[in-house]
Amino acid sequence: VSCNDDAVHAWDEGVCFYTGSIEGSDGLTGDGKLLHQLADKMCVNYKTCGAEGGALTGTAKLNHELSNLFTVGNFQILSGECTVAFKTIRFITPKMYVPLIQGAMRYAYKVGELQGGEKEKAEGAAFAAAVLPRVHAASPSAAETIYNNLRVGTNSTDFQAVKNAFESVYTDLGISCADVGGLWDGFQGKYYVGMEPCVEAEEPTSNAPVQNPTTIKPVSTATSAPSNPASVPASRPSNLTIPENSIAVLSVSTTPAVPSNSSTKMNHSSFFSIPPSLQ
Repeated sequence: VSCNDDAVHAWDEGVCFYTGSIEGSDGLTGDGKLLHQLADKMCVNYKTCGAEGGALTGTAKLNHELSNLFTVGNFQILSGECTVAFKTIRFITPKMYVPLIQGAMRYAYKVGELQGGEKEKAEGAAFAAAVLPRVHAASPSAAETIYNNLRVGTNSTDFQAVKNAFESVYTDLGISCADVGGLWDGFQGKYYVGMEPCVEAEEPTSNAPVQNPTTIKPVSTATSAPSNPASVPASRPSNLTIPENSIAVLSVSTTPAVPSNSSTKMNHSSFFSIPPSLQ
């Protein structure tokens, strides 16, 4: 298949950059260093753990979703559907900003409301710096608000202004209020005042008929991509379904999608590049 060799190699690298090598087979270690571990840490703070979210322990909902998307993309590449795999990347990339946004808002609250010290200010500045270029691409004014409140040496931090600025670009970033959640107060058993989850604006009601889902069919070894949006090997159940014009999310193991036999050189810049349509 024309795109298999280099593309599969690069996909393995990308997954490795997200999970790291310390996560192990179950992904529940507390020693991880990369975004997978950060997402698991933030889900405890934002009540977004568990496969469906809403839990305070376990693997982050974000990691469940990304594990599925990583698997889908792998299947697409192995079946020669590189164009479709690129569309899957557009679902993956926005989700990687979620734990960075959660971290920035958490430390904005710690500094602005709880009078956090140098450590909290430094962490807030670091999280903000990691995500500000993407926010600026969506809204320069939102980025300026976040920067002015979390930059090194700022005189004051308005956590509510930071939260509002981030929430104003969720749609442009391709994430949702449910993805981020709200900052949870474990002692009180409720969200911190002012840090509750936001609520998505209701979509206009459409009279258009709902399209029937498309059944994923086993793939062949042909080099041309089939017309289905996503395909899986014949060993997968034949009754998996996905909506038309969307990316399939398979129900797979919750363990991290880290290749066990990958010995690749990693290309950090290419993995974290943002598709033009998301900028």
